[in-house]
Amino acid sequence: MRRRLPTILILGCFLALVAASYGRALFRGEQFAYRDAAHFYYPLYQRVQAEWGAGRWPLWEPEENGGMPLLGNPTAAVLYPGKVLYALFRYDWGARLYVVAHTALAFAGMLMLLRSWGTSVTGSSLGALSYAFGGPILFQYCNIIFLVGAAWLPFGIRAVDRWLRFGRRSALIELAGVLAMQTLGGDPETAYLTGLCAGGYAVGLAWRRSHPTAPPVPAWRLALTLGAAVTVWVVATIELALHLPPLRPRLRPGYPALALAWMSWAPLAIAALWGCAGLCLLARWRRRGRSPLGVMLAGLAGSAALAGTLAAAQLLPVMEFTGQSARAAEDGTHDIYPFSLEPIRLAEFVWPNVFGTHFAGNRSWLPAIPPKSSHAHVWVPSLYLGGLTIVLALGAAGFRGGPPCRGWLTAIALVSLLASLGEHASPLWWARWSPDLAARLGPHDPRDVGAIRIDGQLRDGDGGIYWVLATLVPGFRQFRFPSKLLTFTALAVSALGGLGWDRLASGSSRRPARLAAVLLALTLSAAAAAEAWRPRILQAFAASGDLGSPFGPLDPAGAFADLRFALVQGAVILLVVLVLALRRCRDGWASALAPALLTADLALANTHFVLTVPQRELDAKPEVVRLIEEAERKDPASGPYRVHRMPIWTPSSWVRESS
Repeated sequence: MRRRLPTILILGCFLALVAASYGRALFRGEQFAYRDAAHFYYPLYQRVQAEWGAGRWPLWEPEENGGMPLLGNPTAAVLYPGKVLYALFRYDWGARLYVVAHTALAFAGMLMLLRSWGTSVTGSSLGALSYAFGGPILFQYCNIIFLVGAAWLPFGIRAVDRWLRFGRRSALIELAGVLAMQTLGGDPETAYLTGLCAGGYAVGLAWRRSHPTAPPVPAWRLALTLGAAVTVWVVATIELALHLPPLRPRLRPGYPALALAWMSWAPLAIAALWGCAGLCLLARWRRRGRSPLGVMLAGLAGSAALAGTLAAAQLLPVMEFTGQSARAAEDGTHDIYPFSLEPIRLAEFVWPNVFGTHFAGNRSWLPAIPPKSSHAHVWVPSLYLGGLTIVLALGAAGFRGGPPCRGWLTAIALVSLLASLGEHASPLWWARWSPDLAARLGPHDPRDVGAIRIDGQLRDGDGGIYWVLATLVPGFRQFRFPSKLLTFTALAVSALGGLGWDRLASGSSRRPARLAAVLLALTLSAAAAAEAWRPRILQAFAASGDLGSPFGPLDPAGAFADLRFALVQGAVILLVVLVLALRRCRDGWASALAPALLTADLALANTHFVLTVPQRELDAKPEVVRLIEEAERKDPASGPYRVHRMPIWTPSSWVRESS
């Protein structure tokens, strides 16, 4: 019985979070309703299932934009095997179970990944709970294709590690299956990025194996090199921002600027450079015999080719359709920077919902932080993965010593987090805060800007980490929204947290105790300052009443209550983490306390993000449909009745009245 206790505890924690997150959907018969869950995915998948039910292949839907392909629409996920749930259950229950099943898959995948690295049961459970129920992944219930991609991601990382470290060929079949599932499920970007992570891991392992006795580089040399590289990067970006805009052609004086003449050739040139690099690698392979790196990359390429073959029936129509969209246009309106993560929101990794939320009225005071006009759209409302997880992850992160997966996860966390900042990680965005530099470089991007600014100046994000990926990595520019990379940040941080538990339990690291102490002191100081300045803070919130949202005007008292609760919760969690770190988890009770603590922490912080409505709200005929039918009866149209839908519409009453 004692041997089964860890398994029972892990299962209990998982089921508790499932009940807290999805209880209203599973036990009250309600349906997911926030963002795209209700108005986009629910009717889209219903159309797909209706076509299957009528005995037809879901190829086309006539209701949207004068007709849209279904099979060529990646978000429709027409051929994804996981859609069998819709066939086995009534549609409304299929929609509920589809979300819950992929949350369970994300949990199981992370558990298997960490166990494959020899992580303890407790460490593996901590990583799995943080990943599946952390803010960046849990919130994707309302954007289900990204939950599908995230659910399969740990399996892909596990397959990559098994192939590159141990040379197991069965892992290539496993990897191909995972990439195909991600693509068929509607998230080819995660499949693509999984391949990029695999390539980087292969290069790192090959270098490590070829330099087994290389002495570690001194810290001062690393710092000096990094400082020099950052300096060159910043100076080069600013200089280009000064000298490139005048080179843009214009049709007439005063007309909007066009793209630089050579920009249309840039993707072809970059693809040619990648091709030359591949040919050089092959030539070196033939001249010197099979190198470990060549074998590893060849296996990954073969696995990707197999995945493409498995998903070809859906992938090819998708490529044809997207090739005719604005994303494929050279000078189109496709903007790659929306939903860039604001740097100030990194505080959410430590303090849950510290900037307030929109889920109990408008309590979000983030828009009140100056400058009020510069805030980006929010992709996920919270970055919180658990206080215990972030301390353990920071304690385990690093490149020196330890298993290869430690350095790999650290690199994934750093690159994905920096890239998710989007335009905010560019030197140009920071430089424009200086009035003197802004006078020469141009002001910050206006709202609703296209790929090229009207004044011809470079975009805020040009020269940043995300811009580098979009420019130098073939095909990456077709994807949007930098914050989608937070999926990889969540995976890496959660996995590092699991590894960090074992390092703490073994007594090999004192870093978690120091980190917990510093963060606890910072939290207590912030809480004391907030209470001392409470009248001023409330006054500032009240003065920001014009910053309404679709959830109503800002609720000053509610915003301060969220701030206070975030700091109190953070302080309590960090205090317990500090006690665990000081005792180094040597007692058996610690292995039971840690998952329970994380479960309670995540339940308080994140489960309220799952919004549902009674099923009857989705079953009832929409008011718009009723009005269309009434207008059609009064004045029948000779063809299909078409309605122009404004891109974004927020009734003014929503801004004035609280939801």
